[in-house]
Amino acid sequence: MNTHTIIVFTAGLLLGITWRSLYLVPLNLITWLLFISLVLAVLLLRPKNKNYEKKQFFLFSLFLFSLAFGVVRTDVYTWRFDKSPLKTDLNQKVSLMGIVWREPEYNDKRLRFVVKSGADLILVTTDRLQKINYGDKVLVSGKLKHPESFPTKSGRDFDYRNYLRMQKIGYVINFAKVTEIEEGYGNFFMEKLLSMKRNFIESIRMIIPPPASGLGLGLLLGVKSALGEEVDEDFRRSGLTHIVVLSGYNVMLIVTFISAFFALFVGSVGRILLSLSAIIIFALLVGLSATVMRAGIMAGLVILAGNLGRDYNVWRSLWLAGLIMILYNPFLLLFDPGFQLSFMATVGLILIVPKFENTLIDFKSGQIFDWQGLLKATIATQIAVLPLLIFYTGEVSLISVLANILILPIVPLAMLATFITGLFSFWNPLSTLFGYFAYLILSYILLVAEKLSNLSFATITLSNSSLLWILILYLFCGLFWFFRYKQKFAGHTNYQPSKSKHFSGWVLEDEDIVKQRIKSGDVSGFDKHENLPKFFK
Repeated sequence: MNTHTIIVFTAGLLLGITWRSLYLVPLNLITWLLFISLVLAVLLLRPKNKNYEKKQFFLFSLFLFSLAFGVVRTDVYTWRFDKSPLKTDLNQKVSLMGIVWREPEYNDKRLRFVVKSGADLILVTTDRLQKINYGDKVLVSGKLKHPESFPTKSGRDFDYRNYLRMQKIGYVINFAKVTEIEEGYGNFFMEKLLSMKRNFIESIRMIIPPPASGLGLGLLLGVKSALGEEVDEDFRRSGLTHIVVLSGYNVMLIVTFISAFFALFVGSVGRILLSLSAIIIFALLVGLSATVMRAGIMAGLVILAGNLGRDYNVWRSLWLAGLIMILYNPFLLLFDPGFQLSFMATVGLILIVPKFENTLIDFKSGQIFDWQGLLKATIATQIAVLPLLIFYTGEVSLISVLANILILPIVPLAMLATFITGLFSFWNPLSTLFGYFAYLILSYILLVAEKLSNLSFATITLSNSSLLWILILYLFCGLFWFFRYKQKFAGHTNYQPSKSKHFSGWVLEDEDIVKQRIKSGDVSGFDKHENLPKFFK
């Protein structure tokens, strides 16, 4: 599948999902789209057509088909809500018997959990002192309602109903009365996995005092509710929230730990199987958020490519991860901020970081930590996600780059120390030693976040921005990058490869450019990866 085919298919699919997510699309219109697509496909077979005409017919036919397919896939996803038998009980007091379908979420004020009753998922909010676990059969009493939108700090109404629909939840019951009937109705494997997670969390909290323990659990398992509102506000103002909600950075660190560990004991085939299994188990353990799924799929592709001796194309890896996710759940595209932020951050790393290679001064080689690489990555991701952050929060952190530079280098140490503390909780001397080490690192992170967030100029608040302006801003940035890219690589045969310490000789190039270089005999930079770890070869 060439680049043009991928772009046209993806554009049609995304447009179709967006169209159906916002509006009802008549069935006869979908039928016409498919019919016209079929007619164009038939015309494509005419022998008199020239090659360029065949290509145009094919691309337009593919676009119409993918457009209709996106509409149909989204429509099928909404059937679960349209055909719910609970619609007749809406805005009435009900008593429902169901199974706790996902891991309950505790915080300082309330307990929230999802109940499966028949084919419906209901979000239940109740007293935090209630002890509920995954797999419990419960009786829930309260007023059944549709989720309602609510205003955010930016002044924009958050579409809470579609956000919960993205999680397949159609109804809510607030201030519910909950009675536990019986245990053990969930998936056996998930019950054991979440039981281990609860024991691990309790062991961390027994050894590391709060709020450091909450931060450690946030870094390692994404348990954001363990932080508390005050600490959460510090991280938000300093632009560090991403490290405690299992961003792609955290997930890739964990995957690297896992792969390095298995590499000590097993061969390549065993390492692939064990690493992929560990990624799946970790994703299930932390809740299958969009960020974790995206990073997990891409990490899995890296492991497969590295151990099977195949080239790894980061663009196609990102495209494949996104395609799998939105086909499985079309509502991710418009109604999951985590999905959008995660993908835009990754796009920023791919597109913007290489542009810094010749614009920032290189530090001396031989340093223990690549500060310049971290600075580039931080600035690139901040640029890429800035319009979305303005849209969702109405705030811009002016100190986020500084905060990330001061904190990200020690995040791996904090995660490793927290993990070892919980792992060896049964052996008091060792767990106490690592617990004290973890406490010092976590306390440093908390101190930096607190001091920076208290600065008067830490954030600026912007007026409510419409989605149209955000899309225009991204379109402008995309066009600016495209024309700069086109101008810079017009003479690609004279282009000098990147001199980055870790990726010397590696250049992200368009597929068509690479083909032209091969035809012309220019293969410079294709074999310069001797110094890379085997994992990336």
